[in-house]
This record gives sequence, structure tokens and C-alpha cells, in this order.
Amino acid sequence: MCSLWKREGIAAALSIKILFHQTRFRSVAYFFSDENGKIELGKDPVVFGMYNGIDRMGLFTSIYTHPAEKQTAKLVLSPLPNELKYSLTLHKREERKVLAETAIIRRILHENVQRVILKHQILEGTLYIPKVTGNQKLPCVLDLYGVAMGTREHRAAILAAHGYCVLALAIFGSGKLSKRHEDVTSEYLQSAVDYLVSLPFTQNHCAIVGTSFGGTLGYHLLFKKPEVFCALSINGQRGHYMVSQMNENGEKLPFTPVLPQNLPNIKFSKGFISYGEMYGSCELDDEHMLQFENLRSHQRLGYIAGGQDRAIDGLVQGREIEKILRDSGKISQYSLLELHDCGHIIDPPYLPLNDYLYQGGFEDLQLRTITFQVVIWHLVESRTRTD
Repeated sequence: MCSLWKREGIAAALSIKILFHQTRFRSVAYFFSDENGKIELGKDPVVFGMYNGIDRMGLFTSIYTHPAEKQTAKLVLSPLPNELKYSLTLHKREERKVLAETAIIRRILHENVQRVILKHQILEGTLYIPKVTGNQKLPCVLDLYGVAMGTREHRAAILAAHGYCVLALAIFGSGKLSKRHEDVTSEYLQSAVDYLVSLPFTQNHCAIVGTSFGGTLGYHLLFKKPEVFCALSINGQRGHYMVSQMNENGEKLPFTPVLPQNLPNIKFSKGFISYGEMYGSCELDDEHMLQFENLRSHQRLGYIAGGQDRAIDGLVQGREIEKILRDSGKISQYSLLELHDCGHIIDPPYLPLNDYLYQGGFEDLQLRTITFQVVIWHLVESRTRTD
């Protein structure tokens, strides 16, 4: 709750800002105070601003790259900080003078979570371990972040704060690994599952959450490993294209290449290259498809599709998977969530946005903030409650 002076109907602006590694992010919203000169975010609607309606966390939900920053500026929490410092300010609409200002600290690494960099013969990544009491066995999640070199840990840290042991696995470009994502192997990924479920404080099965290429790899693992009981793909692909190549038993798995006739479908959006239509024009051969027929009765698939995704067409991918599983009589094991105004990267709550990665409208941002938890929480907890 923010206090203004006692005067009915004063128009005031609230803004929240982050300065992280010299990059600025902000959100602004305008309100009318009540007759007592107060604004209550959980009750008062936004008059106009960077989010709509009534949302007590709306300023955090809609944090966006500052207009003065480069269009590609984004919040990359690598290495992961222990906390983020937000600055919340209040001023009258007509004036620039700050009436009130306060700092809000958001902890990224929970005080009861241990961060351990792997020292493993094969694997590269970071393990997040919640505090264990007695003989407790933790539910565990393998986190695969797609075509991003090194390890992306923010999602793992947030999940771990909710009681999950999470391995944020590097796929390429880290330590002993190849610098090329095309060189990732099935054996490497399977080793990660074996390692995670063999820890003395984890359960003997795990979930996988993957974004983009990571979603494709997560599905591949689900079909390979019975220990994987569910996989959530965020705008992943249903098979192996040029961008989602991988290797098994020393050989490249068959994949659908980009042909010369597909190249005219490369588009430019907001000054950036958009590949969605190009990949949509590449017909995926049956032999390049992931092995959905190998889905076991105890396993579950989840898919989150961004309708404004211009990296791939997430809606097409999610619906094609739905059709495959319906035709095979396994549709009850699949959940598809379509976010029509979201883009390629759909992250946990309150991480700043930018057009370069998200390339979508803002109408579904409030839904975006809860989607990740709702789907992964349901998939993981529904299993852990029954074991």
C-alpha cells in the first residue's frame, strides 16, 4: 500500500526498476488514489501502464527492458546472483519529482538451498539442493535450457526454493563439452538422469523441464528412460530439425534439413531474424520424429506453446503432438497449454522481458507468470504424492 496526501482522485505513477550489470529494466503504472490519498495494488485497477487490471504483482510481472537500452538487452542471471535489488518509486503524474522511494530485495537463492557446481567425470552443470531433514527423499527435476551456451540456473534456483532438487545441466559450451549444440549426445543426457536419481537424498524418478531445444531433448529422454516420469516442453520441437540435431551411439540421428526452397520463409521482425515460418515449411519426415510410440503408461507429457513464438511455431508443434497421441490412444497422458500472446521464452515469474526473446504481446503476461509453476508443479507433485 502506498500513501499519497489526502485529496480525492490524485493521479500518481508507480515505477519499479532493476539495474543489473549496468543494464536497466523497468515497469510503470498509473493509478488514481482513493479519498484518503492511498493506492492499494491488490484492489486498485491500473489507469494505464505496462499491465492491465488489478494485480498486486503487476509491476513485477511486466518489467521490461528500459527504452534507453539496446533492443537485445536481457537479464541473464549467469552467474546466478544471490539476490536482485528493485527500486520502487512514487510520483505525481504531472511531475518528475519523486515523492517516495524504497528498495525491495528479491532473493534468487533461498537461504535453505545449497548451490553445488558439479565435479563430475562427464557432466557439466549446477545442482540445487534444498535442506533435507532425516531420511527425506527429494523430488528431482532435470532443467534443460536449450540453445544457450553454458548453464542457465535461475529456473533451477526458483524450483529448488519450492523443495525440488534440481540439476541445471549444460548441454554445450561449458567445460569439457563441445562448443556446438549439434554435438550433444543421448548418452550424455541419459547419464544426467542416472546421476540425478542415484543421489542419496533424491527419489528414484525425476521430471524434466526444457525450453526450445531443451524441450526436444527432454522428450527424447522421457522415451529412453523409464525413470523420467514426466517432461514439460516449452516451445520445443516434436522431432529433429537442423536446429535440434543430436547424436546416439556415435552417429548423428536423422534430421530434417533446411533446403534452398525453405530459405525465402526467413522473415525479419522488429529488426531481428525470425525462423518460425521457415521451420514450418520444412516437412518433418517420420524417421525424424521423436518416438512418441514409446511413451509408457506411467509417463506424462506437458507442452507450453507461445502463439507469438517466431523461433519455431509452438502452436503447430504442440497440436501435432496432441494429434499423434490422440491417434495412438495416449491423449490422457498429455496436456497442452496455449498462450497466444506469448513468445519463445516463457520463464518463471517476475523476470524482465524483451522483444528479442519473447516477441509477443503483453496480454498474457499475467498468465505467463503462473503457467510454469502450475504445469510443472502439477506434473511433479501428482507423481510424488502417489509414491
